[in-house]
Amino acid sequence: MLLSGTLPAPAQNKYEPYYKASSYPKPIPEDKDKTNYRDIGAILPVFRVVTLPERSLDTPAGPEKPAHDITNADVQNDANLFLFLFNPTCGHCEDMTKLLEQNISLFRKSKILMVAAQHMGEYLVFFEKGLKTNQYPQMAVGLDSSHLVDRTFMFMSLPQINIYNKDRILIKRFSGETPIDSLRKYIQ
Repeated sequence: MLLSGTLPAPAQNKYEPYYKASSYPKPIPEDKDKTNYRDIGAILPVFRVVTLPERSLDTPAGPEKPAHDITNADVQNDANLFLFLFNPTCGHCEDMTKLLEQNISLFRKSKILMVAAQHMGEYLVFFEKGLKTNQYPQMAVGLDSSHLVDRTFMFMSLPQINIYNKDRILIKRFSGETPIDSLRKYIQ
């Protein structure tokens, strides 16, 4: 009787997660860069952020958009960059994301790059389901695959928003939930 409880149930055999942690993204190689990217005035480090693939919600389902890389070149423009470091299981991070979505019209030129640690992929799927981040061209959400979080996060509170000017120099950092009025003077 006890042994029958250890056998997999038929429903467990059919489960296939949408996000497969073993194959995406690739492991981050050891970080040998010892530059301090956390201080005001520091440059934005070279990075690679990987988005999740997007499944179509249409009926019948349309084609899936594959995952893609976001690099420094993808966030270049003549406006400020908001680097939003977050944890998809954090309630404050979700509230802050909703606040940014509600005020997305203010971000005409500025870009928002939302980055979670690499091991958070499975949770990021659920985070993105309840939000509309993929509907805004100013916003991108993905997983760190280049030590960006390790290099720029202050390990104080979540979320953390680093603001970089058009030359991608760190000009301001906010930790925790931040009112839109505090961000407004940096939005372009």
